[in-house]
Amino acid sequence: MFFGVLLILLYSSLSVIGVTLQRLAVLKNQKDAPLRQQSRNKLTEGSEFTNPKWVLGMVLYVCAQPFYALALVLCPFSIVAPLNCTSILVASILSSLYLGEKWTRLDVFSIIIGLFGMIGILSYGPEPQDFETGVKNCKMLL
Repeated sequence: MFFGVLLILLYSSLSVIGVTLQRLAVLKNQKDAPLRQQSRNKLTEGSEFTNPKWVLGMVLYVCAQPFYALALVLCPFSIVAPLNCTSILVASILSSLYLGEKWTRLDVFSIIIGLFGMIGILSYGPEPQDFETGVKNCKMLL
């Protein structure tokens, strides 16, 4: 079950980092765009799709998806689903660091409650024998 938990945390982090990089590329493109009318052919002329940050973000997001699928196989869904909410926590932290979003007291309180909730789920979640089911399911895939 420990490996499944690591996979879901890796999935959440990589996917949010990818989306944040894409958002940074879009913001940079909007900032650098002259006041003239935007070109109609966005795929070739100065769009975020040609920005290396945007492409790297897309690659990270796509590469993170198999980790989620594997975590679903290795871990009980009662653990995977709540831990998927770590993406909200990571997104909140990255958005304040890189996108300039401000935190309020309510945001900080919500993050603390979310962290305690995840710790509680891991502490009082399914028993280790539930892990055996995940291993059997993984062997069926091979």
